[in-house]
Amino acid sequence: MKPVPSTITKTYPQRGPLQQVRRTVATTFDCIRCGASKKSKLVVVYGGDKSKLLCNGCYGELLSLHDIKAGTAAEDKRVEQLPTAPLDAFVAHTSGMPRNTEAERLVVQRVGQGFFRAALLDFWDGCCPLTGIIHRRLLRASHMKPWADCATDAERLDVYNGLLLAAHLDAAFDAGLITFADDGALHAAPSLSIEDRERIGLPTLPLLAGLTASHLPYLEYHRDIVFQATNSGPGKG
Repeated sequence: MKPVPSTITKTYPQRGPLQQVRRTVATTFDCIRCGASKKSKLVVVYGGDKSKLLCNGCYGELLSLHDIKAGTAAEDKRVEQLPTAPLDAFVAHTSGMPRNTEAERLVVQRVGQGFFRAALLDFWDGCCPLTGIIHRRLLRASHMKPWADCATDAERLDVYNGLLLAAHLDAAFDAGLITFADDGALHAAPSLSIEDRERIGLPTLPLLAGLTASHLPYLEYHRDIVFQATNSGPGKG
């Protein structure tokens, strides 16, 4: 399947041979890595060849597994500090664990979520970027693309698929009552009343700082699939 050309509206920092871009319309293409047919406004060009496109899932997996750097000093330092061990630790810890029953699979899932939380605490410096809360019992590891929706353990344990949020914001984010734009601006679902928005302090929250290009595919998934964009429920999904 040949990609459908469209205008590029934004180019993100290049990471090794990978260049992520946003297009005006969703592009349909076959990922050169996993072979799956995909449709997205966010696409990843490999090696400067516009005929070689990666899906966002493979993009995130390559960044996590191979620690591909951005080529700028600030981003390189950020990537070098990124905890890349969660997936390896999870695989090593669970390799001998049975997964035949639902109960056994839940045990494995809890182990993975523990590694994911530890990685997010490290990445976000143990602090909710919106409220400044640092007490660990008040912080939650929030998946942008839910655990159950992830195609691979690499996606599930990718720190770029997570936010470290105060418990009440995590509950709203997980329920699709709030989401974030690429620039960190918070959006509330129509079903969340003005009064409840004020009660949980949404109007006073700053922009979500600390997002990178690697977060954006997962954040787009949250906006499109999890977020309740209308009163009828989650959008697009």
